[in-house]
Amino acid sequence: MLDVAATRALVGSRDDQLLKVIRDNFADDLARDDEEFGYGGLPAPLPYTFTPGCGEWTPLQTAQALDQFEAIKRAVDEAGQAPPLEPEVVEAVMQCLGWMRHAVARPGFGVIGFRS
Repeated sequence: MLDVAATRALVGSRDDQLLKVIRDNFADDLARDDEEFGYGGLPAPLPYTFTPGCGEWTPLQTAQALDQFEAIKRAVDEAGQAPPLEPEVVEAVMQCLGWMRHAVARPGFGVIGFRS
C-alpha cells in the first residue's frame, strides 16, 4: 500500500537512480506483466494509462470498488452460478482484494497501479 500523494511525488521526481533500481530488481516481473497485459486494454472501470505509467483509485473509489465486488460476490454465491476460474486469476483477484482491504482500513490510502 502506498500513500497516493507521496507516490505521485516519487514517480514525478523522475529519479534515474530509483528507476535503475526498479529495472535491475524487477525486470523479470515487468516483462511478465507486459506480456500479460499485452493482449488488450484493461477492463473498465480500472484506471487506465498509456504504457509506461500508473493509474490510481482514490480512497473513496477503492472503498466503492471493494463494496461493489463484495455485493456481486454475494449475489453470485447465492445464485450458485460462479464460473470456474484459473488458479492464477483467483490468486490475482485475491491479491487485489487484499490491497483494497488494506487501503480501506487506512484513512487517506488508495490503490496505485504501475504499468510498464
